[in-house]
Amino acid sequence: MSDKPIAAYLRVSSRMQAEDRSTESQRREIDRWLAYQEIDPSMVEWYEDEGHTGRDMARPAMKALTNAIKAGRHEMIVAWDISRISRGFRAETLEWLGKLENHNVRLVLLQVGVDTETAWGKFFFRFQWLMGCLQSDLIGEGWKRVMDRRRDEGKAVGGSLRWGDATERNELIVSLKQSNPALTLDQIAQLVGRETGTKPDPSTVSRVLSRAREAEQS
Repeated sequence: MSDKPIAAYLRVSSRMQAEDRSTESQRREIDRWLAYQEIDPSMVEWYEDEGHTGRDMARPAMKALTNAIKAGRHEMIVAWDISRISRGFRAETLEWLGKLENHNVRLVLLQVGVDTETAWGKFFFRFQWLMGCLQSDLIGEGWKRVMDRRRDEGKAVGGSLRWGDATERNELIVSLKQSNPALTLDQIAQLVGRETGTKPDPSTVSRVLSRAREAEQS
């Protein structure tokens, strides 16, 4: 084990304050992993971005972590999931990943058990990141259809509407299915849960889609 401190990164967006996505819950999982690895807590430095989207790498704690990487302060970063690091396929994300390789920094993602210390770990990390990018793009595509439809109907659109009640959740469910007919009920439920912080039951997704079909036919 290196004598350099381990970097533990936490992030939650302002709309993802549900218990399963909070920085507190991420910290608990990381603490459990540290204890299992018998790592002294004094050898851990925490970086926390609260209220910041994963689509923007210019976050205060992320910038501090990046500077620490370039300065050679850390040889290991641990985070709950790749979505805590980034949610988009962007040049700055690729650049950040390149910094890890250039500075021989190991990345551990607890949710999926990925450790980039090995070749397989690097492969699965890249695969998980690409899957996360796909999910992000699917959600963005779904919301675009919702907003376009609202404009066509003369309804108000805006960020505050995007994170509202079940009506808006149902609109996203229908839009995701219309944009991507091959998606299963569970896949749609996971995408909606990823975006809103609360995953609906697949049976709920089925009911929403059935009602939408009935409304179209009436």
